Amino acid sequence: PAVSTTRKSREHYVFVSGFPFKRTWLGWPLAILTAWIALSLVPISGNWLALLSPEAHALRMEAAGMTVPPTRLDAAPSSLAPFLTLRSLWLFCACASLIFVGAHMASRPRRAERLSQLLFLAGVGFGLYGLGQWLFGLQELLGRDAAAGVHFRASGSFGNRNHYAAFMEMLLLCGLGWVGMRRAGFHARTGGSLARRIEAGGGKLFFLGLGVVFTSLGLIFSLSRAGITFGLVGCALLMLMRPAPRSADGDVELSDGLPRRKRSLSGIWAMVLLVVGTAAWIGLDPVAHRFKVLPNEWDAERDRVQVWSDAIGAVPDFALTGSGLSTFRYVFPRYRSFGGSTFYSWAHNDYLQVLIELGVPGLVLVFWIMAAVWRGSKRVRVTLREDPALLHLHTGYVAAAIAVALHSFTDFGLHLMANAALFSVILGVMMGLQPSTETRAH
Repeated sequence: PAVSTTRKSREHYVFVSGFPFKRTWLGWPLAILTAWIALSLVPISGNWLALLSPEAHALRMEAAGMTVPPTRLDAAPSSLAPFLTLRSLWLFCACASLIFVGAHMASRPRRAERLSQLLFLAGVGFGLYGLGQWLFGLQELLGRDAAAGVHFRASGSFGNRNHYAAFMEMLLLCGLGWVGMRRAGFHARTGGSLARRIEAGGGKLFFLGLGVVFTSLGLIFSLSRAGITFGLVGCALLMLMRPAPRSADGDVELSDGLPRRKRSLSGIWAMVLLVVGTAAWIGLDPVAHRFKVLPNEWDAERDRVQVWSDAIGAVPDFALTGSGLSTFRYVFPRYRSFGGSTFYSWAHNDYLQVLIELGVPGLVLVFWIMAAVWRGSKRVRVTLREDPALLHLHTGYVAAAIAVALHSFTDFGLHLMANAALFSVILGVMMGLQPSTETRAH
């Protein structure tokens, strides 16, 4: 058994100078995507650029013709803004490194638990800050624009409520996973009646639930319709994927012929009622108004749909090489079909923007990374079958990743470094979480 365990551990780890690093199966796709981004910075001859990306060549020729005297285009990179692409490349490498750091931390359950506790406390803190902005107008106290109604929203330290909502969305779901782990471990240790659980420290669960309430209120009062919607989608996924509760001896408990899974829903519904009740007491009218006026704001919302429709026209022109990472702001004006003073630096759809900036090969590599994360996460869940507490924790991270992946269809929150860094750590934990030593021995 010792030999097989060692062999199995070596299958799941990469050893660098004798130090083990959790294998994530993301090395090749991340390395190839990094090389593809870097390749857009390499100057190529004008003839090759005209062949591979005619539109990029035309833009380069226009720029060369504006100089005094006009310059000749001998060679140029396919990226339209190499300085922005280079900066984004470094940020991408930093996020890729965070994936491996997160996986390495999660390879020891104790460290994963501490990381999750830190994320839970961060969610409570940012939720309270956002709630304070809502209740006391902290934005005005900090010198923000005091235009009518601007303080009636929570945006944390982001300034943009949608980016804040994406951040809180991830913190909420990871925090729920951690609370579920604590609750599962608590029930497994105590079992028995409700009185026995309360006596053994059920009050701790109440305060954990209160922390979830504060995090949820921060998300709700951001007034971000997409953030609230995908946060609810993530919560629904978390409930669907959560493991059945087990007793202290490891068996799935039954009570009166009903699975204990159904009985455990009482705590979840109590938390939901507490969140909704507190939000209603504070005042849900502005939140409801945001969803109620959506049909009336269709013309304004259609601008985003129009951006997608117009941006699709750029896909054939940059399909092979892309325009370069973070260059959408320079590409879109050539395809824009509507007027107005609004300047679009982002497509409000990360997948469409990747298709334009990195071309079809770049989007294929992104889908390869997503497939590798999905397969790696499934492998992790198989290893955690006998450790339901850690399975709860992993479920929270999976729900957060799926919610943000769906949210990216309508926003660009991952272009903010804070959100991208947190998302990278979440992916790392999803891929790297390992069962406890006691479970592996069993």
